[in-house]
Amino acid sequence: MSQHEAELIAALPLSECKFACQKAIEQLGWKIQDGNDAYFKVKEGIFSSGFAGNPVTLEISLEDQSPRETRIIFQSSNLGFGSINTNRCKKAINSAIEQIKLASMPFVAMAEGLVCPTCGKLLPPGARFCDKDGTPILRVCPSCNASNTPGAQFCANCGERI
Repeated sequence: MSQHEAELIAALPLSECKFACQKAIEQLGWKIQDGNDAYFKVKEGIFSSGFAGNPVTLEISLEDQSPRETRIIFQSSNLGFGSINTNRCKKAINSAIEQIKLASMPFVAMAEGLVCPTCGKLLPPGARFCDKDGTPILRVCPSCNASNTPGAQFCANCGERI
């Protein structure tokens, strides 16, 4: 891999990685010049010209590795500014991927408490609703008072219908 090339393996299907790439590029203020389901050509907004006045472009290719894994390849046209922008873009896309993965989880148990599946706010242990947006976090069993996930139809503790 040359200096102006990088890659990222994402634990998401290609369609969700495409969305993460589009979101990250938009957040960086860059423009997509060309693209399809598995390729983006981006004009980088931060450094609009390279060392010799050549435009700096970043090409992003997506490859299916498995149904739940995608390889993202970054290739820049300029070694100097290109490597800076490639790393910036890679970091932004990785952040967008993590947000998508978090949003797709019904709830996340953490040592400190729970995370709201809608807004991502950290909540105290035992919270039944998000105190920011009101999203139900846990369902309480009427028979044994055990906490269950929001979509549960039966109690995980005693098996009673909720």
